Amino acid sequence: MTNPVLRLLAPLALLAAPAAAQTSILPYLPKETIVAVSAPDLTSSVARFQKMPLARMWAEDEVQKFLADVKKMVGQKLDEALQQGKEMHAQGQLPMDPSKLLELRLHSAALAVTRLELHMGDMGPMPKIGVLVHLDFGDTSQAWKDLIQMGLGLLEQQAGDELRKTEAKVGDTTVMTLGPKADEGMEMALNVAMLPSGILLGTLADDVKGVLDCMQKKTPALGATAAYQSVSKRLQAAGAEVESFSRMDPIVDFALAGLEVASQMSPELAMVDMDGVKRALDAMGWRNLGLSGSSIAYVDGKSVERSFQSGQAAGKQLDMSFLKWVPKDAAALSAGTMDVPALYDTLRKGLEAYDPELAKQLLGQLEQIEAQIGFKLRDDLFGSFGDQYVTWSMAVASMQAAPEMAYLLKVEKPDNLVKVIKAMTQMSEGHVELEESEKRGLKAYTLKINLDAIQGLPFNPFDFLQPTFAFKNGYMVVALSAPDVRRAAQRMDREDDPKGDIRSNKEFASVAAQLPANLRSMSFSDWKVQFESFYQLGTGLLTMVPMGDDVPIDPALLPDAATLTKHLFPTFSYSVAHEDGVESVSVSPFGPETMLMLGALFGAGATVFGAMRGGF
Repeated sequence: MTNPVLRLLAPLALLAAPAAAQTSILPYLPKETIVAVSAPDLTSSVARFQKMPLARMWAEDEVQKFLADVKKMVGQKLDEALQQGKEMHAQGQLPMDPSKLLELRLHSAALAVTRLELHMGDMGPMPKIGVLVHLDFGDTSQAWKDLIQMGLGLLEQQAGDELRKTEAKVGDTTVMTLGPKADEGMEMALNVAMLPSGILLGTLADDVKGVLDCMQKKTPALGATAAYQSVSKRLQAAGAEVESFSRMDPIVDFALAGLEVASQMSPELAMVDMDGVKRALDAMGWRNLGLSGSSIAYVDGKSVERSFQSGQAAGKQLDMSFLKWVPKDAAALSAGTMDVPALYDTLRKGLEAYDPELAKQLLGQLEQIEAQIGFKLRDDLFGSFGDQYVTWSMAVASMQAAPEMAYLLKVEKPDNLVKVIKAMTQMSEGHVELEESEKRGLKAYTLKINLDAIQGLPFNPFDFLQPTFAFKNGYMVVALSAPDVRRAAQRMDREDDPKGDIRSNKEFASVAAQLPANLRSMSFSDWKVQFESFYQLGTGLLTMVPMGDDVPIDPALLPDAATLTKHLFPTFSYSVAHEDGVESVSVSPFGPETMLMLGALFGAGATVFGAMRGGF
């Protein structure tokens, strides 16, 4: 019988065979590539993952003992399914022995969108969407190729005379094109090129041929462009587990093309001035969104993500003096710069660029509405906010109460903002009320939300929450209860003494020295504290669930929280503005493997649940 542990980790086993280091295919993609994601060396990534916290947690004896019966059950169920598949193969019901699938490996993968075009043809909308997929199978390439050839053979057999098949050569490599005969004018088809150790698939033949030619000549295409190089140099992508590159402008243009085609097909949309829409997007800067890229690498047991977004204005530098207000035992902290008035100004620019006369008419109507409601959107609402925000929260203590947290928004016109909120509550017809109170010289405002009056509920769920705000030191202090607001306001009166704030937190101090001086934003999360709080709550709930003999879980064997948290460390991230864009860095105990592990746990849970329900 196959080891059930290996079967439980089958998704990772696909990557685990040794292989030579892989090279990213991204540089060889077409120059016009819009979005590309590459995992160039999955084998090495799996090896480096062994130093990550999740892998070390999994290796703990307490974890293995707790999950032993679960792994055994999952392995048995998979063995039963495998045996059933073998019998079906022997009877001719399956084209391949399913046990062979466990021998397959994947060493690298890449996905790219190369073109996004749409126009109205004689027969209706004609899309031209370029998609490329590159997979490298390493030493198991022949088994993969046999499986792929089998699938292509079945496709040709089922399609029969309706299938159009052509072949072309690029060097010594054959490119096979499969498409429907009925759509010979359609450029998109299935283009397949078998490589020495993998496969290249694409929807456009020219893309596939172009990539093959570049790979054979070792001549970069996308990699030689100034756009790709300007982003790549910021990412330190060499040796990364995952690398991505994107250009947003072609995606906006494709959406515009879709709207234009829709306007030709729908009388309701025919009145839309497409040239005006383009002028509006240009005025708002939405057709010049620049370039972006990211890389994620495992470095000494940490996941390090770097990203870069070009074309953004430098903006204001973050004022770090707020650290003296943040509690020492805060579990999470986030701060950054903002420009709320720019949202209104940008939308107005777009409206005026679309149609100046229409903009004048609508803005005139807006002035009349503003006179009726008692405040101006630009001056009293958007214009009341300043250029910085700060938020922090404590660890979750119980299921009956929200954790203590505070949101600080810099404001320029607090009285105007209060006027806006009062006017909006009056318009709610009693569904939202604003109550004022003053204690120890601090005036606070509490929002009472009467959901029962709207939905006829037997209780008001917002009775457990009391959104409250006050103003202190040029900030709007917001929290989910009046006591939280008062505590935050009191902290804003304290002297600048690091001993009593987050700067004396040893977890924060361990990462604070790595933060550069010219920050645009930053965040911190103490995963030891947060994980332990959620773990204690979860294990407490688990002990309350009745466990039958058919459930392979013994709550008494639950690992101690310290066994898991000793492998964790804080997540911290920051962004820095440069003249040509914004660079961001994030260091975390969790990387791209997290979703894969969650998927594996979900699959194991589904197996256990299926067994409890009587099997598959």
